[in-house]
Amino acid sequence: DLAYEISERVENFLGAGARLVWVIDPSVRTVIVYRANGTIAGLRESGELDGEDVLPGFRCPVSQLFRTPAAPAQSNGASA
Repeated sequence: DLAYEISERVENFLGAGARLVWVIDPSVRTVIVYRANGTIAGLRESGELDGEDVLPGFRCPVSQLFRTPAAPAQSNGASA
């Protein structure tokens, strides 16, 4: 999505009463946190998402969002 489209969506969510919006960007492995009070925070892969007062107790390392699945085992071409 284009940056202005994401910004519009964030504003729509916040305008509709959402108190917390997370924008996850896998291309740069970051999360931007938008809050209803107007504050914004950026998190890098070493950071941790926090549900704050919206999802009390929720915590997730940002790195978990970008874990690459294990590669499938390579076949050596032999058949059983």
